[in-house]
Amino acid sequence: KATVGLSVIELETNDSLSINNQAQFTMQSVFKFPLALTVMRLAEKGKLNLDEKVLIKPAMWKQFGWSPLKARYPGDSLYISIDSLIMYSISYSDNLSCDKLFEIIGGPKVADDFMHQKKCKNIHIKRTEILMNISREAMHENNSSPYEMSLLLQKFYEGKILKKKYQEKLLHYMIVNFTSNTRLKGALPNEIQVAHKTGTGSLDTTMIDACNDVGIIYLPNGKHLAVSVFVMNSTESYSTTEKLIAILTKEIFEFYKLN
Repeated sequence: KATVGLSVIELETNDSLSINNQAQFTMQSVFKFPLALTVMRLAEKGKLNLDEKVLIKPAMWKQFGWSPLKARYPGDSLYISIDSLIMYSISYSDNLSCDKLFEIIGGPKVADDFMHQKKCKNIHIKRTEILMNISREAMHENNSSPYEMSLLLQKFYEGKILKKKYQEKLLHYMIVNFTSNTRLKGALPNEIQVAHKTGTGSLDTTMIDACNDVGIIYLPNGKHLAVSVFVMNSTESYSTTEKLIAILTKEIFEFYKLN
């Protein structure tokens, strides 16, 4: 009882499969991956310094309830590096960090334009975290097709978006992931490495608006898969919805691991 979209690209051969690719899926926190790409690209071009410390004022703290960053650094004000904001946004899916990054770069349009410059025209980033959760309509304005997200992962992994220094930093933040490990990684062997970004959201208890996971899977044969699984409008439980992603990913893994 859900709408499912899936895309996989084997990076070494470009073999691919997409299911339900005609739909645009609500990304939720998956959009923090293209946002991080945008911030790091601006740093590469010398327009930002990742080591620069920026100020988070008390007024911004008050806009967010749950936040790993806020929990770790309680207080009136905080100076924190842009690099740390990226880490919290990716590894912890921290919404406060995400919206501070939007503030630094000049808003969602900058990330949206960057995606279109990289010929990912079906990835749309229109709202901050605060504004995205006002309504289902607002939430869905940050959306992607499954293949377009896998294509972005492919371009990222192949070094077509960031230079190696920044690429490896972001890959590390995606591998050291403190959000859900029961989706892409849920049914894979423990030794399989996955660099991924989750996305989750529900406006009420009647439906899961988005339960997603996208990333790079490192196969035992030395090859790599870009995999994007989006589940939208699910009336199943969270555990069932996450298990669906895990089962689909395991099927993909078993097909490609020996080829």
